[in-house]
Amino acid sequence: MEPIGGGLFVLKRHGNSPYQRIRTYSVVGVQVVMAFLLPSVLQVFGQKEYYFSYFWPLKIEYFYPAVILEQPFLIVLWSFAGSLVAFPLLGYFLGKRFYCS
Repeated sequence: MEPIGGGLFVLKRHGNSPYQRIRTYSVVGVQVVMAFLLPSVLQVFGQKEYYFSYFWPLKIEYFYPAVILEQPFLIVLWSFAGSLVAFPLLGYFLGKRFYCS
């Protein structure tokens, strides 16, 4: 439940601002919906459940071709693109970096 724990931390720190409260509630809400309800929605539509953490390199068996080919193509493409392209670029451009002046 990392999204909720992180949201509580932000509210504890910045909860006196109405903007931060609304922003935190919306971010936590979207994260919870995407993380926990997407596999259930896939099952409702007759698809195999899918968790985006399948392509995190902690479980090597998720990289086997037989496992990858069982998943819907667009979700596999999105997972690879996010893991190998989008997340490193977002971390570089939006993350905290050391600035030389």
